[in-house]
Amino acid sequence: GGAVSAGTSLALAANGLLAGGGSLSAGTIALAPYNNGAIDLGGSAVSGLQLSQSLVSELDPAAAVILGSAAGHTANSIFSEGAVSFANALATLEGTGGISQTGTLSGHAITLTGTSLALDGVVNATSLALAASGAISQASTGALDVTQLGGTAGGNVALAGANSIGTLGALSATGTINLQDSTALDVAGAVSAAVITLAAAGLDLASQISTSSLAVLNSSGSLSQSGGKLTAVTLAGSIANNASLNGTQNSIGTLAGFTAGGTLSLTDQTALTQTGSLAAASITLTGTSLALEGTASATTMALDATSGISQAGTGVLSVATLSSNTTPSGAILLGGTANAIGTLGALAAGQNIFIADAQTAAITGQISAATALTLQGAGYTESGAGAIAAQTLTTGTGSLSGGLALGGSNAIGTLGALSAGGNVTLNDAQALTIAGLVSTPGTFDLTTSGAVNEAAGGALDVTQLGGTAGGNVALAGAN
Repeated sequence: GGAVSAGTSLALAANGLLAGGGSLSAGTIALAPYNNGAIDLGGSAVSGLQLSQSLVSELDPAAAVILGSAAGHTANSIFSEGAVSFANALATLEGTGGISQTGTLSGHAITLTGTSLALDGVVNATSLALAASGAISQASTGALDVTQLGGTAGGNVALAGANSIGTLGALSATGTINLQDSTALDVAGAVSAAVITLAAAGLDLASQISTSSLAVLNSSGSLSQSGGKLTAVTLAGSIANNASLNGTQNSIGTLAGFTAGGTLSLTDQTALTQTGSLAAASITLTGTSLALEGTASATTMALDATSGISQAGTGVLSVATLSSNTTPSGAILLGGTANAIGTLGALAAGQNIFIADAQTAAITGQISAATALTLQGAGYTESGAGAIAAQTLTTGTGSLSGGLALGGSNAIGTLGALSAGGNVTLNDAQALTIAGLVSTPGTFDLTTSGAVNEAAGGALDVTQLGGTAGGNVALAGAN
């Protein structure tokens, strides 16, 4: 009932402590059960050392408080049942067993350490640090209202309650991490686990996120990356507004299903494979190479790669406008037969370009292929600044169901095999060699600033031929 004061530290091990109107003062105050049994904080349902709110209020608020370890004695389990609030700057609950928290626990900086942590009640704190040699779990009744959260776990971390977390510091788990936040979340510390799921009203990644398997990012707001590095074998997510993951050190193997209500911009320093469904108003994908194996839907889409871009037969591009901001050293091969591309903007490649489109596309930008440009699908029409620069233009082993209207300022050296179901119009600002069979049931209207000649294998199979040439015309093939 009186005042007990110690200078640096005060450690008490007892099987019972009662509030008596006194006080305990020291730099550090440690309390533990003398029989190394349980602690019941704020309740009486568990036999052991029962610590009431009244007793907690008699602890010096300037002291750092440790509950569960004192004078060589350690609690084998801790139960936080009632409503307990610490005025102390730091309150630590630690023991050799698990911690079960079902009441309301409040304080400034709180640390929970045990073999397992079951956070099924409410925790209010400025800072909450969690350390478990096993799992950290949370029931639907659980809620964390903390400014900053961090911790480690030797198993899974499952915090899917009605949480309100401002900043996520360092958090690691040997298993999975599933963290749900009803407010905007700033990821300021390194987060690592085999599988990571982060869901919040807004997400900003400012530190490293590392997973050996899957990372899932969900937000009812926006997703941004103000710093750090995202390392994941597979990335998926759903963002209500804009999503921007443009960290220059990102290493993502597969983008497996990702949607954004606004823009989606992703930068990968490695080769990126896209599977599943990708959807946003505007999409920009950047990687050393891009392999498109899923579906992608957008109003505008930019594909940027340093080595090459490819599309599997399962791939489908449903975009109003497709373009690229870079020139890969390799090829751009977009041969998905179900592609629905409305407009082709600027595209350039150090090797071949192959485009298949099930609808008639408008070419409004410069398409530059260092070797051959292959066009298949419905048909293509140049407008505005639309033009083609390629050594060879062809439909390859395929064809066009419609026509080809290339009236721009094109620079095409050779016409390979070209089969169209409609009229073909070609304006070429240089001499042209016809090296394959050009066929159309309509008209072939050719205008060149140089000569026109047919090489071996070159021939015309057209209903009507017209045009002008700036040089000689030599059509000596099997026309």
